[in-house]
This record gives sequence, structure tokens and C-alpha cells, in this order.
Amino acid sequence: MERKDYPLTSGFPQHLEHLQASQISLKKFDMRILSLRQLVHLNLSYNALKDISVLACKSRNRLENLTELLLTGNQIERLPDQLFEHPTIQRNLCVLHLSENKLRTLPLNIYKLSSIRELVLNHNPDLEFLPHTIGQVAPSLRLFSARECLNLKWYPKSISRYV
Repeated sequence: MERKDYPLTSGFPQHLEHLQASQISLKKFDMRILSLRQLVHLNLSYNALKDISVLACKSRNRLENLTELLLTGNQIERLPDQLFEHPTIQRNLCVLHLSENKLRTLPLNIYKLSSIRELVLNHNPDLEFLPHTIGQVAPSLRLFSARECLNLKWYPKSISRYV
């Protein structure tokens, strides 16, 4: 989707399953996305997002089918703990890409992502620690990468082969 195609005044089609709004200079998360109940794939990569706390809203129906969340190339410093408290996110999220952001650490409750298969954290120069709980999801991962996280000081031994 190009910037000119992004719906500024109208809503998104409610039946939307895939939304790619990358490289369009989004500075804040669009609340209208949360109403897309059939959304499976959300790609907001290469924008200027800093705060994604709106994703952690407590509505039980929000993003209930989301399996892929791609947020590469933004300015995200932290993930809200509440994001991984949503039962549907815990159960359905399989792919989480967070490369090229400004993350410092990950929430301790990341272990609740029972279906996660890909977790990509490459090129987060401020990332210093990975929580010990990440070792609990490591066995289910088919892809985990934290390459070029130059300040990474601590991570569990169970993921050392990936770092």
C-alpha cells in the first residue's frame, strides 16, 4: 500500500485479512486496525512507529485472528506487557518480527506466546537483555534471530545458538 492509498477518511474493509501499510511514514498506530476482526497478517514495517501500546487494549475481540505481526524498521523502544496477556494473541500469534527498532528488552511474559514459530529481533542496537522466560518458547521456534544486537549482555543459554 502506498501513502496515497491509505484510507484517511474512510475505514478499512471489515473483511480484510492482510494489511500491509509499510513505508508510508505512519507515526502512530491507527486505532481502526483494531476493529479488523478477520485480520491475519499485519505488516507495519518501515514506518516511524514509537508506541504500540494501543495493541494491548483489553477488548477481547481485537485482532482475534492475527497470526503475523511485522513491525520491522520502526522506532519501538518497548513492547507493552499487556500485549502478551491477550488469550487470542497467546494462542494465535505465530510470527513476530521486530528487527531494526530501538528495543531495550522484551516483556517477561513473552513465554505465553504458545504458538510462536518466528521471533526476529535483528539490529536492535539498544537491546541489552532477553528475559529468561524466552527460553520457554525456544523449543517451539523454527526461526529465532537476534543478530547485530550489539549491546546484548545477557540471554538464556537455551537460545545461545541463535544469538
